[in-house]
Amino acid sequence: MEVREASAAYDGLAAVDADAVPVGYKRTEVGVIPEDWSVSTVGSEFAIQLGKMLDNDKNMGVPRPFLGNRSVQWGHIDLEDIGEIRLSRSDLKRYRLGDGDLLVCEGGEVGRAAIWNQPIDECYYQKVLHRLRPIRGYNPQLMLNQLRRMASSGVLENYITQTSIAHLPKDKFETVPIPVPSSDVEQEAIAEALSDADVLIESLEQLLAKKRQIKQGAMQELLTGKKRLPGFKGKWATTQLGQLAQIQRGASPRPIDDPIWFDENSTVGWVRISDVTQAGT
Repeated sequence: MEVREASAAYDGLAAVDADAVPVGYKRTEVGVIPEDWSVSTVGSEFAIQLGKMLDNDKNMGVPRPFLGNRSVQWGHIDLEDIGEIRLSRSDLKRYRLGDGDLLVCEGGEVGRAAIWNQPIDECYYQKVLHRLRPIRGYNPQLMLNQLRRMASSGVLENYITQTSIAHLPKDKFETVPIPVPSSDVEQEAIAEALSDADVLIESLEQLLAKKRQIKQGAMQELLTGKKRLPGFKGKWATTQLGQLAQIQRGASPRPIDDPIWFDENSTVGWVRISDVTQAGT
């Protein structure tokens, strides 16, 4: 499926007035969705299980590789931080990851998720992660994108428990509502379109990173004179910055409630440190 087709359909739906429900759609607790879609919950569509508690003093058994929170990034698994944990025979069965398992961060960046596609033969996971396995055929890739949408829109914040750190308990996670496309074929098509978009974005990011590296190399050569542009020759001179430009430090803005400085009709703006970025480098 071409990404631009899905994008065009989404743009058309997004253009609809927020208070209007288009023909063929209905309003639900998850927003406006097609009439033939339904609404379910994460707990109704997935078996959710937290991983093994990491306790070196209490854990007994054979050492096995395991994943923690940092290994689960959006859409991919990072094996650089993989560790070892001792597991009993029952633990080996209970916490072993299977191909297609969806892993979701319970704390930290709550909701961050990736699918385990068995980059290594055997691996387990820590209690800081939820493992999701479909009960009724809900597409894991589609669920991953649902989580990304809910995390970026702030929906998941309604289900987070805030103690010393924010975390998403299993009982609350199970109640999170999700839209369910009417057929497995449509679920797979949506997931495929979004995956294609991810691949395109990743390729563009890699191209951009390469172009930035090329520019850095060009800057190093051109700004030091190691490489000259066509038509230019002769020696460079060395001078001080103050001989080339007038340097002046900015003023400090006063509190807006200071009657001497505050003028409600003033349109004078300030350039702050945070306004100066490295954009374009």
